[in-house]
Amino acid sequence: MTSSTSADLVIIGAGILGCAVAARASAVGLSTVVVDRLGAAGRGSTGSSAGIVRVHAEDVPGSIMADESLPAWTHWREFAEVPGDRPAARFVQCGTLILDGDSPFAARVTQVMRSARVAYDVLDADQVRGAWPDLDISLFGGPFAADDPRFWEAEGRPLRASIHTPSTGYVGDPALAAQNLLDQAQARGARFMRGRSVTGIQRHGSALSAVLLDDGTRIPTGAALDAAGPESMGLLHAMGADADFTVRTRPVREELHHIPLDPDSSLARSGLHLVDSDLGANWRTDGSAVLAGSNGAACDPLEVLTDPNAFSVEPTPAAWERSVLRVARRVPGMGVPSRVQGLAGVYDVTDDWIPIYDRTEVAGLFVALGTSGNQFKTAPVVAEFLVEMIRRGFDGVDQDANPLRYIAPGTGRAIDTSFFSRRRTPHISGGRG
Repeated sequence: MTSSTSADLVIIGAGILGCAVAARASAVGLSTVVVDRLGAAGRGSTGSSAGIVRVHAEDVPGSIMADESLPAWTHWREFAEVPGDRPAARFVQCGTLILDGDSPFAARVTQVMRSARVAYDVLDADQVRGAWPDLDISLFGGPFAADDPRFWEAEGRPLRASIHTPSTGYVGDPALAAQNLLDQAQARGARFMRGRSVTGIQRHGSALSAVLLDDGTRIPTGAALDAAGPESMGLLHAMGADADFTVRTRPVREELHHIPLDPDSSLARSGLHLVDSDLGANWRTDGSAVLAGSNGAACDPLEVLTDPNAFSVEPTPAAWERSVLRVARRVPGMGVPSRVQGLAGVYDVTDDWIPIYDRTEVAGLFVALGTSGNQFKTAPVVAEFLVEMIRRGFDGVDQDANPLRYIAPGTGRAIDTSFFSRRRTPHISGGRG
């Protein structure tokens, strides 16, 4: 076994969050090493996400974090310090429309945004029709599976109202955003060890002393962050560091479907991110197509994987048909294309869809788990409080006994990080949003 140069912090995983933490840690003077088994940043769950930047959530901390992160996304080149001659991820501010159907989802997120002091508008049916005339905003009483007779039999009823957040949107290239942050971290002195896998840790008593890699490298360190996405929980188990978790994660295969859009339609011109709990869909436009996925409806099967690295990246005809029919019902003039287009990725999902940001039973070993598919948007703020949590650990502060209370610098809103504890009782309101 060979020893590499020691580091203050080793980050396992170069997704959007791992790279954001690396950039922040190196900015405050921590010598940082990022380890990823793939060849570049954002190649895992980050790259297979829709890059949605929304501010609604079913939990107040999540809504605050998203809202506080929004300025970073709207001024991304400046935030990530991307040189003018290098490509920077681009935030598209198309706004988010949440249809208020029969489910309690819209009421919940409205109450949460009110509590979080996040701005939103309430639009009546005429306002929605005026802004997006291509949409059929009837309510069909779902969601139903596409092969359920009720999907077609239900007659549309008038929409009551919709929730609109005009400041939100999406990043078209999520992997590029991760790469921008990794470049920023490296410019500040961080090192990136690509094509390497973490196999375990060494301890000195009950504390972390080194991180071990698959090529025999040993990196002496006092702190590590497991941000390895779908491999995270398995890695913690191999380290013997997961015994006291009351919330677990599991690798879930998720599909995103690419549906061509008429370039002359109002949706192509104005853009939109639509949260449609009535039909069970969540989609955004990019000018030429709709990128659609499930909204986590109970009628949609959840594909849990045994091995997070063994899955097909090709979309299935059944899931494609489900997405296309739901979008076509909402956008009647769009038609139903015959060619299956899209991609599949693996998300790291907790029992309640709320992330775990915490320490472990091993002093110095921290985790960022369950972030796939729903926390891309919050990475700028989460990186700040995770680095603060890690630095408190260096000072001997126990996150279990004295949880960090993070004060967001933009507005002074407070986040009690015990909400994301590994030892919590799962939050019953958690959802993918």
